[in-house]
Amino acid sequence: MDKCNVILNGERYIEGIDSSLFTICADGGYEHIRDRFTPNIYIGDRDSVSNKSISAIEFIELNPEKDLTDGEAAIDVAIERGYRYINLYGIDGGRLDHILTNLKLVVYGKKRGVEVVGIAEKYDIYYFTDRFHIEGSKGKTLSLVPFGVDVHIMSMKGLKYEVNDFTLDALSSRGMSNVIVSDSAEITIDKGASFVFVLRS
Repeated sequence: MDKCNVILNGERYIEGIDSSLFTICADGGYEHIRDRFTPNIYIGDRDSVSNKSISAIEFIELNPEKDLTDGEAAIDVAIERGYRYINLYGIDGGRLDHILTNLKLVVYGKKRGVEVVGIAEKYDIYYFTDRFHIEGSKGKTLSLVPFGVDVHIMSMKGLKYEVNDFTLDALSSRGMSNVIVSDSAEITIDKGASFVFVLRS
């Protein structure tokens, strides 16, 4: 199986986590699952774990004085081990600068050729540059949030509010709070890049 879990030190939300998947804990992310199962890899500098005794199959110790976050290092390891789909937990919660940096890990994965989905308590977070497709989410709220640049929407299907051949300004809030009205929904763009937030209820 080419899917794994990466657990960050953000919100303590791991409902529905599949413990049978290869799991990498980025430093304090270990605290979220330590009482449930043993991760395959612990990676970090141990500055965010309250109990310095860590149980993991493999340890990757990082220097506290480093140029990248524990989360980015964890994504790198997942990719190096051959995983193409990453469930990213602990992406939300805590300091705003941490949240924004964690969001960029979803983008970072895409740029390295893998699919990273941020799994938070209230929503799942996706990132796309061409086509976004989702099934089985009828009735859920969906928000389209451009990532830094304007997005040209070629088409939308399966949503309450649909636009075609439309440019969504990067600073506009127009993409917020749409509703999925079909068992299958799709957004196709040919310019720009965007996050998609799909609320759980």
